[in-house]
Amino acid sequence: MRMRSGLALVAVGFLTACGETAPQAPRTGADATPPAANATPSAPVLRQNEKIVFAFDEEPSWTVADPGGLRGQALVTYLDSVRSSDTGTTSVGVFVFSGFTAVWLTHGGTPGFDDPSSWDQIDQSRLEGEVLGYGADSNSVDFVSPLNGIYSAIASDEGAATTNSNTFYRVIFVTDTMPSNDSSAVLTHCQALRALSNARATVVLDTVFLYEPAVASPSSSASAENSAAFLRQMAQAGGGHFDDVEGQTPLSFQF
Repeated sequence: MRMRSGLALVAVGFLTACGETAPQAPRTGADATPPAANATPSAPVLRQNEKIVFAFDEEPSWTVADPGGLRGQALVTYLDSVRSSDTGTTSVGVFVFSGFTAVWLTHGGTPGFDDPSSWDQIDQSRLEGEVLGYGADSNSVDFVSPLNGIYSAIASDEGAATTNSNTFYRVIFVTDTMPSNDSSAVLTHCQALRALSNARATVVLDTVFLYEPAVASPSSSASAENSAAFLRQMAQAGGGHFDDVEGQTPLSFQF
């Protein structure tokens, strides 16, 4: 398993670095309709030539929103399912961000994808610990830079550039809050991800909102509603699905 060596920091580039420009209108379709909240299918829907980016917002607020580490457990459960069901055609990249700092935990600490069928339980436990243990204090919640970095990773990947590769790229974006960026800028970057879809590849952005209502004040409850609504907009702009998970409800990435 090509895990990162230390916390390898990844500088995220601008969209123009890949010769791409952000679209002015979202790409919509049947796959832009979100499912019912807390939908939890029993097994992942595996596609040929599928590449998945797990993007975890790692702000300090996770100690309140996810004290039990549901997001790490859900990641391991998903990887177990892939390893037991896959034929070696699914690859994965795990990406965490806090403030303006972004780190790839897989692929040797660089943007890219690994074959999880080569990982063992020790590898997965280490990855879970890094997802749950990473964090940096920040006064801002930046969504633009991580979306930009993911865009660059997909745009430069051979699956998006190879003729007739039929690669399916899925970004699973997990957070417990709203961004401090301008909302229109964030949605433009979501649209840009979706716009990478072409005759050679399909790209979708799924979003997951994980929230702990038991410790919420009235003001934070209102904020949670706004956050959930915005993450739904992100998924719609990215052509994917939105999932709203409250409290200790089982979290699944198998939707």
